[in-house]
Amino acid sequence: MGKAAIIQWNFRDTSEQYTLFLQNSVLNYWPDSSYGTPDTTVTLTRDSLNKVFARQTSFEALANSGEVDIKGDAGKLKDVLSLQTDFSENFWFNIVTP
Repeated sequence: MGKAAIIQWNFRDTSEQYTLFLQNSVLNYWPDSSYGTPDTTVTLTRDSLNKVFARQTSFEALANSGEVDIKGDAGKLKDVLSLQTDFSENFWFNIVTP
């Protein structure tokens, strides 16, 4: 059976909200609305999220510093993030070689 989670994202700096929902291992989002009752609510700035995705920091480090507030089941957030593909290895290749 596929994984399921509902993550509400609240951005402090842009006042935007997004709901990320994972159902049967398919990931979708809904802007400016909620999709059911969230398992986890994450409040942060867009810059903080960019730093996480650029691997300059982690959600754990941001939570410890107070830059991100995670309420609810943090395990669901970890589940969703664990499903990301790591493209740093075996993805980039030479299209033209000498």
